[in-house]
Amino acid sequence: HNEKMIILDFADIINIMSFEYIYRDLGYSHDDIEGLLDNLGITGTVSTKDIIKFFKEEDLNPYLLSKQSRVEDSPHINKESHRIKNYYNTCEFKADTYQEVITDSVKATLDILACEIYKNLIKLDENAKLISIGETTLVFNVDENVEISINDICSDLSLRTFGRNFEVIPKATIL
Repeated sequence: HNEKMIILDFADIINIMSFEYIYRDLGYSHDDIEGLLDNLGITGTVSTKDIIKFFKEEDLNPYLLSKQSRVEDSPHINKESHRIKNYYNTCEFKADTYQEVITDSVKATLDILACEIYKNLIKLDENAKLISIGETTLVFNVDENVEISINDICSDLSLRTFGRNFEVIPKATIL
């Protein structure tokens, strides 16, 4: 109907957010993470390239692992109440498994990203419609003749984790 679909996959940033919850349970220490991220500054926005490369080298999918793992030694757990808060500290969960807290954190993240991207599309005077929010994806419809720059619609988006602001640049598919 004279429209094209833009599918934005945020799996990389979701993997990084999930890894912050489970890295200790996977046997990594704070020093291991700081060594991995040593060349990334703590001010400004940094690339996800090095940490995503690490995930590939270690054959890790932290998001999927976190949804299947029991909470053992997360830096986010309250040791006294044995409860864990979501990424935005808006909900608290019994800390048995990561599934609820990760699912909630990812949903909130995708909701925020959808809102910000939609605002950017409006600023660009694009007639866009949010079609769906998936497990790691957002889907928008835009007019067929519109040329969309993913960098323009995702500009200034970042997620703070491991003491750094990681850029949020999704993998995009246009149908």
